[in-house]
Amino acid sequence: MDNKQNYKRLSRAELIELLIEETERNQQLESSLAEANSKLSSREICVNEAGTLSEAVFKLNGVFDAAVVACAQYEENIRIMAANQAKRNAERESESIIEASRIIEEAKDRAARIEREAIERCEKIVEYACSDVAAFRKKISALHSAQPKTDK
Repeated sequence: MDNKQNYKRLSRAELIELLIEETERNQQLESSLAEANSKLSSREICVNEAGTLSEAVFKLNGVFDAAVVACAQYEENIRIMAANQAKRNAERESESIIEASRIIEEAKDRAARIEREAIERCEKIVEYACSDVAAFRKKISALHSAQPKTDK
């Protein structure tokens, strides 16, 4: 309240001069405030950009981490598939060897059977031929016996 009384004692010219000084001071303060707000805004933009940039880097790191994990999973899947394929190939090879052995044994058995049958046929042919020869000799002997003997 002390200031109000002081203002009342001042003349109009002094009040106008005081008003002009206060207006100038107010303008300076507003200018300083605008500059400070501008700097603060600029700093906030930098902080936001830094935040956005760091978030982008963080997200990119996440993407790269996910890519590394995916790559490792892919490699592991390839290893598993290769091991499974090798196991299947070994099983197929083993089955093929067993099947080939079975086929060879069947072929050997069949060849032995065919050989036995051929020997049996040959023996029958020889037996038949021998019996025919014996019968033929008997006939020839009988014919010789039936012929008159002539003395020379």
